[in-house]
Amino acid sequence: MGLLIIFLYLVALFIRPQDWYSGMIGVPVVDMILSVGILAALLCLMQQKKSVFLAPTRFLIGYLLLCFITNAVRGDFASGFGQFVFYVKRAAPFLMLLAIPNSFQDVRRVLKCIVFLIAFMAVQSLYQRHTGVGFAGQEMFTANYELGRAVWVGMWDGPNVLALLFVTTFPIALEFALSKGANPLSRLFYFGVCGLLLAGIHVTDSRGGFLAFLATLAVAIWLRVQNKKKAAVMGALTVFLFFTFLAPSRLSQLTTEEKSAREHTWLWEQGLNTLEANPVLGVGKGQFGRYTGSRESLTHNNFVQNFAEMGLVGFFVYCGMFYVLLKGLHRVLRHNARHADGLDPGQLARPIFASLVGYAATTFFVTMELDAMFLWWGLGAIVLVLAQRELKLEPLKFSLPDAGRVGFGMLGILFCVYLLAVKEIF
Repeated sequence: MGLLIIFLYLVALFIRPQDWYSGMIGVPVVDMILSVGILAALLCLMQQKKSVFLAPTRFLIGYLLLCFITNAVRGDFASGFGQFVFYVKRAAPFLMLLAIPNSFQDVRRVLKCIVFLIAFMAVQSLYQRHTGVGFAGQEMFTANYELGRAVWVGMWDGPNVLALLFVTTFPIALEFALSKGANPLSRLFYFGVCGLLLAGIHVTDSRGGFLAFLATLAVAIWLRVQNKKKAAVMGALTVFLFFTFLAPSRLSQLTTEEKSAREHTWLWEQGLNTLEANPVLGVGKGQFGRYTGSRESLTHNNFVQNFAEMGLVGFFVYCGMFYVLLKGLHRVLRHNARHADGLDPGQLARPIFASLVGYAATTFFVTMELDAMFLWWGLGAIVLVLAQRELKLEPLKFSLPDAGRVGFGMLGILFCVYLLAVKEIF
């Protein structure tokens, strides 16, 4: 029953019938499903024997509290409470995924559901490119572009956020296609889905999405091939071939002088200025547009969004969440043990690791801090919870050296943003 609630939620999140099907428009479908899902999650937590208060859960609590604190310290308690409530609702998928799945097979079923739904969205993107109109009656995104770009509806009504879904789902489909023991028809199906997702990225014509896909593919190859020298060669060759033959047409215009890129890097520069003026706790979650006086409230970069609005403290928590999830998943991969149900936990840890990298890479070029972010965080966290219980692993720790590594990564991101936004190296 609990998994069914998750499946219904995924349909509402991705397919979004409440945004285009006439009989459901205006119905708060997501909120209704999440309300039932949270109750189911709480019941599961009381019945199951698993410890969920791991490092990722603590980082999530810190992130949510900072949504309030960063506004409250400026005296804006109303905005702080509003942001806190908003992001608690968005974080509900994290709780559902942390509590309801009770085995590696349950997580695998959730991943399969995601693959099927995103494959459907890829098919509709190709249909939209062919006909000019998508399954929901939405037109192509044509602003300033001769050739339209595929979009969906609701929170996926932009080509870049749609590309994000294709990028993060690709390593999951690839893992299923290459899994040991998969029958030939299953392999053929999932390889076909990989092709659909790649075609979906192409018709969104998203430069950031394509670059993030290359990074995700390279990581997926690195994780799968045990001989790391061979993995490096294979990864470099594959990335080169994809870049040469399948790069979107707009990639040739990747320069800070191009209008779209210039608008984005200008916002990144404002984010750096905001951080310089408010280095500790930023200007408050959700306050970027108000502080800068810009009509644009988004920076088109998750990292910039977080350090501008929540300062270095919030930026540390945001980057730390990705770090601790990747660290934990890598530990599961190193354990290299087959569980009693016949499923190698690495078949879950490997694609989710690559998907998290893909999410981070794609959101360097687009802001997406809504349900999908917490969904991927939750998928990573539940694998760690189950691995600790089933594989008898030691509790995942976040030590002082880990904090140093996160700090070093933060400096690297800030430096990259500085080079692109201020120095305009491209």
